[in-house]
Amino acid sequence: MRYFILCSFLFVLTGCDILWNIFGPPKDDQFIVKRVYPHAIENTAVQGLNIAFQVVCVVGDPCWFPSHNEFATKNNGQDIYVSVYAKRDKKAVCPQVISIIKPIVKYSVKTVGEYRFHFWKSDTTTMDTTIVVR
Repeated sequence: MRYFILCSFLFVLTGCDILWNIFGPPKDDQFIVKRVYPHAIENTAVQGLNIAFQVVCVVGDPCWFPSHNEFATKNNGQDIYVSVYAKRDKKAVCPQVISIIKPIVKYSVKTVGEYRFHFWKSDTTTMDTTIVVR
């Protein structure tokens, strides 16, 4: 019986891998993509001219995961407007419980200085933080 369970488990693992290699990863049209807003900035790291934020975003269910980030700059690049996006497989069946994701937002600046980051929360509201790069 143990041998049967082990073989079944290995078959499922290798079968999924084989299907992934044959059919490839899910296509983008299989996903719902939406802009999400951070409730908090959990960690910030500055290394040279590279800045990274780990933000906490609340999503509708545990099937959401980080997708990508979009940036817009103003005032000679001193003000950076950040939009965080999450995606979810359209066919996924998930329990309807609120969940969180913690995407990493990475941005590289051109020179040292003070930079103001504005994370989108709504069309009229942002969550702001200032970073000094030395």
